[in-house]
Amino acid sequence: MVLLDDLDEGASYGNGPMDSCITENIINERILGGNRLTGPIELRPTWFLTGNNVVPGRDAHRRWLVCNIISDLVSPEERMVTERNILEKAQKNRSALLRDVLIILKAHHNAGFPDAGWPPLGSFEEWNRIVRAAVWYATGLDCNATRKALASESPEILRKKSLLSALQDLQGTFIDGTHPYKNGFTVNTILELAGEFRGTNFKPKYPDLVAALRQHGKNDSIPSAQSLGTILAKLNNVVLSGMDGWRLQKVGVVSHSVKWCVVKGPAGAEGAVSPGSGVVEGSHEPAGSV
Repeated sequence: MVLLDDLDEGASYGNGPMDSCITENIINERILGGNRLTGPIELRPTWFLTGNNVVPGRDAHRRWLVCNIISDLVSPEERMVTERNILEKAQKNRSALLRDVLIILKAHHNAGFPDAGWPPLGSFEEWNRIVRAAVWYATGLDCNATRKALASESPEILRKKSLLSALQDLQGTFIDGTHPYKNGFTVNTILELAGEFRGTNFKPKYPDLVAALRQHGKNDSIPSAQSLGTILAKLNNVVLSGMDGWRLQKVGVVSHSVKWCVVKGPAGAEGAVSPGSGVVEGSHEPAGSV
């Protein structure tokens, strides 16, 4: 077991090396201070981390199960509890508790590993088949539910959804009775529109677009053309929860600049629907425990 205890409040967790450690069962890494590799080493700990209001970073939301402890008390450490020394009780009854866990696993095995009919969880197929399904078999509850909820609420996902929604609204904008961005836009077009102001009070003409772009820039600033191009490339054909199937897609090149469009339908499919007009467009080119 590995415990990363008491992360800073509001901190994010997860990065490339940690994601790899959680996902892989065997590693072969460079020995510190040299160029030799360790050779295959089994890596099979259970990882835990604790903290107040911590959030997942990047792809961490799909690798950790979340256990939220929420209290309505100002001083929860002084609450009245029926079990005064739960740690001592767990230690004293460890053998009985362990027996119960093994009985659940054996009963689930003897029943043929039934589950609720959910699809396999990528990279964690065996855990999905044995542990998650056994918990469901004994309780009728899905221990993966908190992970799925967190996946749609992680700051990284929310930033992506904010930008996608802003671009989708931009495509549906009427200007002089037309939808000028119905068929997409380039990075330069997006940045030009973000820099337009309404009237003499210098309020952004497209405030939602500006707010979404600032979430992806440094120090609350709008990203450069190069940075925005990279951001959009990473969003290409990525399906986000809560967006009803809408996603960003590369649809061509105009004057040596990539043209992007928010579309709906299978990746690379013809007949993607434009949100602005509602008509069919032409073909498009084809993205632990807490």
